Amino acid sequence: MAKIDNIFDLIGHHFGFSAILILPTIFLSVSALSIFPESAEGIRIARGFIFFLLGYVVWQRESCWQPILKYRRCSLGLALTSSVGLLWYYHTILSSRTEPLDAIYEGIETSFLLANRWVWVLAILGYGYAYLNRPSSVLCYLSRAVYPSYLLHQSVLIVAAFSLSSLML
Repeated sequence: MAKIDNIFDLIGHHFGFSAILILPTIFLSVSALSIFPESAEGIRIARGFIFFLLGYVVWQRESCWQPILKYRRCSLGLALTSSVGLLWYYHTILSSRTEPLDAIYEGIETSFLLANRWVWVLAILGYGYAYLNRPSSVLCYLSRAVYPSYLLHQSVLIVAAFSLSSLML
């Protein structure tokens, strides 16, 4: 495990933000296109798990946090720009498409979508680290309130789902 930590620290120190931006996007794209090629609910769970693992890797390393903090504005700009690009794509090109995409175009589309998601994660982490990484009475209260809120919302969701299941939506 120490060797893996050294590799991540080396990548974070020498390549900085570009590695934090590009390597996870490549990893997400390759996994989405090769490991989870079918479009199903399992893919969403698997992608969510991959994002969780990437977040865990970043969370542990100071060498990753400093570039995320430094380039948070760039991340937000990339996130907003790529979101506008995706909206344009979906409303103009995707809505008029009648035949399925070739594999290469599907790979480009998937990679762009996952890159958009990743830069949003980096932007949120960067701004969260900048503005929420200090002692505060509000943050202390919210930290204590997270678990009870989670339990309450989970219970409400289960009751609502059970009630709606009879409607066969």
